[in-house]
Amino acid sequence: MRAAGVHRDVTAYNNMITACRKCFAWEEAWEVLRLMQRDHVAPNTATFECLTMACASAGQPAAAAEAVRAMRAAGHPPTTTTFNNLISAHGNAGDWEGARDALDLMAAEGVHSDSYTFNALIHAAGKCRRWEEVERQLHVMEAERIPTTARTYNMVMRAAEACGKWEAAIGMLDRMRQERVLATTTTYNNLLMACAQAAPW
Repeated sequence: MRAAGVHRDVTAYNNMITACRKCFAWEEAWEVLRLMQRDHVAPNTATFECLTMACASAGQPAAAAEAVRAMRAAGHPPTTTTFNNLISAHGNAGDWEGARDALDLMAAEGVHSDSYTFNALIHAAGKCRRWEEVERQLHVMEAERIPTTARTYNMVMRAAEACGKWEAAIGMLDRMRQERVLATTTTYNNLLMACAQAAPW
């Protein structure tokens, strides 16, 4: 772009960070942020959402937390998406306590949670084989009237596989029908994996 005399704006840099995320190149994503600073292009909220997502995809919670701090320093309050990415980073690193701490920080700062928040928590709990936490997050979603989605139950099915809870996985399929949540191919694949992993047949 520079060779062609085209000025890169914040959207171009955000797209570069997103490209890094797709390659799990979280360190390069940070380098893009430093490049923005050298080029005197001010990052926006989306920049830090992309950066925390890049760190989350690579399972780098410390880097994601640093991105949240950098976001504040740049004058942008952390968003729901930012915290969701921080929770995902801890989950992908197999750090349930860190995911819970991120949720607590989110609540303390008055940032509202959504379905993606709880999907990330369910994923974290499943990866750490904390089935009771998977069930607890579903209960909280119901109590707070946060809608479940097919992705929510896909995460639950994966957790059931990890925790050896094949009967619970079948029960979740019934629950989806009751809630009129349309199952996807991924839902059924995860259910079959849960049953194949632990069922006595």
